[in-house]
Amino acid sequence: MIHTETIENTRGNIKLVRIIYDDGYKSEPWIEFNGLKDPCYYSQDLSWDNDDFIFGKFYKLLNRWKSQRLKERDKEKFQEIWTILTDDTVDELIEMLDFAIEKEWYRSVLPTVSLSGGIVVGASGVGTITTASGTNTTYICSGYISNLPNGICSKCAKPKWNHPSFT
Repeated sequence: MIHTETIENTRGNIKLVRIIYDDGYKSEPWIEFNGLKDPCYYSQDLSWDNDDFIFGKFYKLLNRWKSQRLKERDKEKFQEIWTILTDDTVDELIEMLDFAIEKEWYRSVLPTVSLSGGIVVGASGVGTITTASGTNTTYICSGYISNLPNGICSKCAKPKWNHPSFT
């Protein structure tokens, strides 16, 4: 038996969904825009199933919208949903994605251990990781620090106080 977990906005027209299987495996989340038709499949609503796109490029767009720093190509790149974006909708979407990140829905934000014994992180700010062999690795993060009190990065899941962009 499987079941789904859903985070939705107040109007219920945007949903962030993932599947949970009996063995505890959790699928990658996808986002559904109900009422918007998919241009490739006119019989169904628009949905995006690329979690890297959702928590990466789309999340960055939402933060640019909120800070009023939109780029010229943003409207073209997100033309499928541009008509539904308002300040309130953007705030809801940011809140939904922040909650999903907080609940660890986005798998690649979790640090993993490399075979060399060091910690490999999904990139965050600019920082250095020292592996067990004593070598240093520099990495760059393109993640966003959430506005929640704990301030977790959308990419590497590091708290604000430990994020390379703030140290």
